[in-house]
Amino acid sequence: MDWSIREGTAEDAPAVSKICLSTGNAGKSPLAEPYFRLSSTFAYVLQVDVGKGGPERILGYICGAVDTRKYEEEAGEKWWPGLRDKYPVGGKGTERDIEVCRAFARPTLTPDAVVAAYPAHMHVNLLPEAQRKGWGRRLIDKAAEHIRRFGGRGVHLMIDPNNDEARQFYKRIGFVVIPEPSGECYGLDFERLGRVNSVLGS
Repeated sequence: MDWSIREGTAEDAPAVSKICLSTGNAGKSPLAEPYFRLSSTFAYVLQVDVGKGGPERILGYICGAVDTRKYEEEAGEKWWPGLRDKYPVGGKGTERDIEVCRAFARPTLTPDAVVAAYPAHMHVNLLPEAQRKGWGRRLIDKAAEHIRRFGGRGVHLMIDPNNDEARQFYKRIGFVVIPEPSGECYGLDFERLGRVNSVLGS
């Protein structure tokens, strides 16, 4: 089987949502989808060609925006209104469903201090079969390459505070904590990433 990274498209959105569901991020699946549909974003997918004329499979993705504020503005105009209409606050569902509906109604904006330090942001997700094989770091390298083309020098991301494995992974490749009371936030300077890759032989 041939594994490779390619640019994501709107056609990949259903597969991305399935990855979110299968990795336990069901409530976040609609939150990854706009990165495959809006103009202010970027997205790359990890795919495997099963051969013999079979369809390719998507095993992971990285997505984000070079300009976080521009993304928030575009999503506010073109993405969240449709979800608010489809999933109104006060509807039935699990506690997590209700929480997601509230997030659609009032999307959280990135704190000014975070955007000032790292204007770009990203999200990464891999199926278990693609983890611990170096593909997470390769996807981050691809995102860094994209952001650099637009003059960016770093990127930030938020993590689930219960996901210690992700926390340790990001720290290993050079992410540092950004003090932020609203959540666990990390920033990466691309110069630091380059030094880590040099040490690791990438």
